[in-house]
Amino acid sequence: MDRFSQERLHWAFVTASVLAAGGAITAALSGHMLVPIGIVLMAALAKARIIILDFMGLRHAGGVLRFALVAWPLTFVLLALSRAVFVAITAPV
Repeated sequence: MDRFSQERLHWAFVTASVLAAGGAITAALSGHMLVPIGIVLMAALAKARIIILDFMGLRHAGGVLRFALVAWPLTFVLLALSRAVFVAITAPV
């Protein structure tokens, strides 16, 4: 990995971390609103994708491993989103 790629990877990780932290703060202050929770989950999914493809070096790899490693965080994001929707629907007003 050359210096340019290393710096690009570093700043992508920093950007994703800042977005995830800001989203977590927004979700913590949002109460039971679904939009901020969805934004946080999408930021987490984007961060996981950046880490899997760039940090693990699978950007140009193909096959089942790349698909499985990207599908794994997607599964948890969908489960968390479905839980948030369920709680919002069943919560007393």
